[in-house]
Amino acid sequence: MKIWKFKLEKDFKIDLKKYSILAKDCVFYDTIEDKKIKVGYFKKGVLCIYKDYEWDGCTPKFKLFGKIVGIPDFGGTYNASLVHDFLIEFFNQHSLKRKEIDFIFEYVLKDDSFQFTWIYSNAVHLFRKVTLELGSS
Repeated sequence: MKIWKFKLEKDFKIDLKKYSILAKDCVFYDTIEDKKIKVGYFKKGVLCIYKDYEWDGCTPKFKLFGKIVGIPDFGGTYNASLVHDFLIEFFNQHSLKRKEIDFIFEYVLKDDSFQFTWIYSNAVHLFRKVTLELGSS
């Protein structure tokens, strides 16, 4: 069972061109109760994620005795985890590579002045390497 910790209260937009990362224009769809629903888009380097998107924050997370435990989430990780989780979840619908998504995570942490950026970004880069060795995207 997936654990959702956060839910967007309004549409979220971020211009990825400022990170020198370009993605082809596209529309993101999710299937909910057998219905195809538009959940966001890329247009001219801007990523938009629609209101009501849910994600788990910094991964991994699990429930233990009714409480959510795992990698701590702080105010400075909110936007970075949102963008990273969204792009990973809809990986097959855009043109970015996993390494680019991980660098976006790091850039957004820096922009949000998160003081532990180097720890969190290194953990994401390490996790990517481990999952690639295990055969995941």
